[in-house]
Amino acid sequence: MTNKGVLNMTSRWDRLGNSLLQSFIEYETPRLVKVHNVYLGLVIRVCQILVFSYVISYAILYERGYQEFAQVESSATVKLKGTSRSHIPTHENATTILPEWRHLYSRIWDVADYVVPPAENGAFFITTNVVITPNQTQGSCAEDPAIKRAKCKTDEQCIKDKYLVFGHGPMTGRCVPSDRSQRTKVCEVEAWCPIERDGLPFGMTKPLMDHVDRYTVFIKNSIAFPFFGPQYRRNNVIPGPKPTIYHPVRRPLGQIFWLGDVISLSGGNFTQLSLKGGVISISIQWNCDLDYDFDKYCLPHYEFRILDTGWNFRHAQFHETGRRTLFKAYGLRFVILVDGLAGKFSLRNTILNVGNGLALLGMTTFVGEFFLLYFAKEKKNVVAKKYDYITKRRNAIKVPTLDEAEVATLNQNADVFTLKSDLP
Repeated sequence: MTNKGVLNMTSRWDRLGNSLLQSFIEYETPRLVKVHNVYLGLVIRVCQILVFSYVISYAILYERGYQEFAQVESSATVKLKGTSRSHIPTHENATTILPEWRHLYSRIWDVADYVVPPAENGAFFITTNVVITPNQTQGSCAEDPAIKRAKCKTDEQCIKDKYLVFGHGPMTGRCVPSDRSQRTKVCEVEAWCPIERDGLPFGMTKPLMDHVDRYTVFIKNSIAFPFFGPQYRRNNVIPGPKPTIYHPVRRPLGQIFWLGDVISLSGGNFTQLSLKGGVISISIQWNCDLDYDFDKYCLPHYEFRILDTGWNFRHAQFHETGRRTLFKAYGLRFVILVDGLAGKFSLRNTILNVGNGLALLGMTTFVGEFFLLYFAKEKKNVVAKKYDYITKRRNAIKVPTLDEAEVATLNQNADVFTLKSDLP
C-alpha cells in the first residue's frame, strides 16, 4: 500500500472518530413554531378536552382509579322452618299409586323430611313433590314395561345377563307377565323389587306438598376483606342483633326470606316449579367503598334468578340390610352466590392513573402535528420553518458556523448531501 493510501485510510478513521465524538457530545432541541390556525386550534383543544374528560370522569371517578381493590371472603349458613301436609283422597284418580301405598303419602313433612341432604356447601334443597316405592328388596321381578325393549313374547328375547338401556338390572332370561298389566309380558330382571312406578301422584295438576311457599329460610352471610386489615369484617344481620323478614322495598336488608317471595322475585311460577323442580340462585353482592364508614355504607344487595327448570334425584331410607324405601324427590334447589369487591384510596394507583392521563394528553400533540403537516394550508411554510437543511462537502469537517464564501469553496467539484442542521 502506498503512502498516499495509508494517509487516506488514516484520514478516514480520523473523520469517523471525530463524527462519533461529535454525535456523542451533541444536544438537539426542537424548534418551536407557533401557527395561528383556527381549525388546528379547535382540533387540539377538542382532543385535550376529550382526554381530560375521559381521565377525570371515567378512569378516576367512575372506575375509581384512585383506589386499590380486593375480593370478598365469605361464608353462608342457612336455617329453614316450615311444615307441610300431604294427602291423597280415596276418590283421587292417582293411577300410578297402588291402593295399598296411598297411606304412605298421607303424612306430615317437617324440615328433617324435606331437606335432603341436611347440609350442603352454599346450597340447600327443599322437596316439593315425591314418588315413594316402599319395601324394596333385592331379587327378581318384572321389568317396567315403559322401558324400551322390555316387552317380550318368548324367553329368547330376554338375553340372560344383558342390560336394557335405562333398565333396572340385568335380565334373567325369562319372559314373565308384567305386574302392571297381566296382558303384557316383559323380561324379568335382577333388581330392587318391586320396580319403581315412576309417575307423579297428582300428575301435572299440583305438587304433593302444600304451603311450601310459606316456608322461611334464614341466611346468615359473614364476610371479610382481610387484604385491608382484620377490622373490615361483618355479617348481614342489619340492623340490630335480631334478623328481620326481607322485603325488596320496605326491608331490603332483611335476612329471612319467604320461599314464595324468592320465586316471585326471580320471575318464576311457584306451582309450576314445584311440580318438576328447579334451580334458583340467591346472589348476595357486597360492593364497598372503604373510604367511607364501613358499618354504615358496606351493605348487602340481594338478587334472585331462575337458573334451570326440572330437578330431581333418588335417595333411599334403609330399614334393615337388604330392605329399603325409595324416594324420587322433586324440588327446589337454592344456590347461594356471594360476590363482592372493596376499594380503598391508594396513592400509587392515583399517581399511575394521573400519569396515564398526562401521557394521553401528549397524544394530542401528535394529532396536531399530523393535521399541520398533511392537511393545513400552511404545511409548506411550516415544514420550511420547522426543518432547516444545509449542504456540506462529503469529506468536510463539521464546524459550528460557515459564511457564504466558505460554503461556496467547499462545494466546488464535490458531491453533496443533506442533513438536519442545528443552525437557525
